[in-house]
Amino acid sequence: MEGTWDLKTETEYLYDSKGALAATHGPFTHPQQKQAVISADYVVTLIMLATPVQTSRFAYSRQGNVLSILNTNTEIDIKKLTAHSLVLLYRYPPNPPNSQYARAETEYTYDR
Repeated sequence: MEGTWDLKTETEYLYDSKGALAATHGPFTHPQQKQAVISADYVVTLIMLATPVQTSRFAYSRQGNVLSILNTNTEIDIKKLTAHSLVLLYRYPPNPPNSQYARAETEYTYDR
């Protein structure tokens, strides 16, 4: 899984308070706009179109096919991993009460 991955698509899933899928946005394509650089300890995301390039760095732990972003309640499921393809599903913490949607997930598809 370690290395540089180019983001190809992003899809957002929104759920109601009963856990039912309420809305889907995407998939959106991102040709050469975003990358993820994954090391044994960190996931670094790069937004290439920004000036300067925007970066976010997250420490994680891995257990099986689940990455837990440290110091947050965000978990990432590894849905697919091959030599040239990676699909990650970010499962975010629940939204505050009275939000339009109870929780959200975002699926990112990468290749290299």
